[in-house]
Amino acid sequence: MNTIKIAKPFAKSFNTLLNGKVVSYSPRSLKIAIGNKAVSVSKETMDEIVNTSNAYGDRWYVVLKAWDDALS
Repeated sequence: MNTIKIAKPFAKSFNTLLNGKVVSYSPRSLKIAIGNKAVSVSKETMDEIVNTSNAYGDRWYVVLKAWDDALS
């Protein structure tokens, strides 16, 4: 799957220690972004991201897995 270039992060976002990049997601358009590159995800994956707590970096791991799955 191809990445989509975005100009600014989506409304829902959180910071990571990944070179200061912002991870953002859009439940409405079913996209996740790391920095200024975004990929589309399924509704089920987005529901999992939205419903996962951000404690202990749990949401980061879900987004990273979805990112890898979308690129493969």
